[in-house]
Amino acid sequence: MRPFVVPPVPPIVESALRAVVIAIVSSFVVEMATGCGASDLPRELPGDAAAGSSLDAARADGSPTDGSADAASDSTSDAAVDAGMIDARVADASSLDAGPMPSFDDDWALRETRVAQAWERLARAGRGRGLGVVIAHADTGISRHPELLAHADLASPIAWELGWDFVDGDADPDHDFTALNRIPPTHGHGTETASVIVSPPGCPVGAEPPCVTGVAPEARLVPLRVSDSVVLLSGDLVAEGVERATTLDADVISISMGGVGEMPRLQAAIERALEQGIIVVAAAGNFTGRLVVQPSTFDGVVCVAGVTPELEPWGRSARGSRVDISGPSVDVRHARTVETRGEREYRVGLASGTSDATAMVAGAAALWLSLHGKEALVARYGPAGVPRVFRELLRTRGYRELPDWPTDRFGPGMLDVDALLAAPLP
Repeated sequence: MRPFVVPPVPPIVESALRAVVIAIVSSFVVEMATGCGASDLPRELPGDAAAGSSLDAARADGSPTDGSADAASDSTSDAAVDAGMIDARVADASSLDAGPMPSFDDDWALRETRVAQAWERLARAGRGRGLGVVIAHADTGISRHPELLAHADLASPIAWELGWDFVDGDADPDHDFTALNRIPPTHGHGTETASVIVSPPGCPVGAEPPCVTGVAPEARLVPLRVSDSVVLLSGDLVAEGVERATTLDADVISISMGGVGEMPRLQAAIERALEQGIIVVAAAGNFTGRLVVQPSTFDGVVCVAGVTPELEPWGRSARGSRVDISGPSVDVRHARTVETRGEREYRVGLASGTSDATAMVAGAAALWLSLHGKEALVARYGPAGVPRVFRELLRTRGYRELPDWPTDRFGPGMLDVDALLAAPLP
């Protein structure tokens, strides 16, 4: 009798099986990986849990307030794309006043990455904190959290009118808390990471500290809902988000999600974005050891791993030679939206994951572009040279050296935003 021989598994099937395994494992441990198991800070933001007050705040901010986005959503979105990003780059930004620079003594992530010093450098140069920069935010959606709406005299940093939901195919890129494949399952991941990038300084009207401050609060963020899960089994919807960001002529694309397997459309979309001069930042991944996830592995993408408040490599971060930089990934303060039986609550919490480190690097990219000016950089290096020079400076100058740091796995060190801005252009 001839022995039974198991036929070889086709590569596409092997890739799919690997993706499923990663998804199952990640869904079990992602609670810590993306912060949904992290603690809420002891306060809640003002607003009706069913969104009554938040709708009023959204109307006052000029943002859409209903989930339908009405029948004209397609034409409105197309008009916004055709109009370009000029209005989005400047809309309401003039209301932001630098004021006294904070110390961030109670926020380790901002303090240790020297964000306040970077803001001071920008102020001395007469530049804003991300002013004029558009960040495309490919994530699980975004809510009308008070931390992302207008703060007294400070405008909302969200370009609601340019956002898009690629999951449902409409112009309302809000979270879907009923989706069965949501990862993380208990809060809005996109709201979390968006707040780390652009939440205005100070507290929303009527709120008490602690509050969230983003790295680049004068940038404009375009919300793109491309998945309900941070674990990607396919890159196609993310690719659509990247393609829209390219059409909109965004300056930075932030992707705090990833997966394994072939993602040719996403890779091609990112290549076009880089050629157009868009800086692309993506998370290395969580709980995957030496397996750094896509799209952070793609050529030209800034790959971000994690560091702890003790300034040590985060043990749950993916790591490897592909990592460009590490950023705060444990107990990062963020805006948190939770929904229970259809009622929403808006909170401030602490999260852990390379998602938050990625958001901080995306904010740092916006500050760098504000300092040097996108047009001047394009004139000097050409469009494709802008993301290349940013990544080069980040890897060679924009970091803080730490004792016994494993540079072969976690990049040269921890993000230092002020050092990045201080670096002379090559």
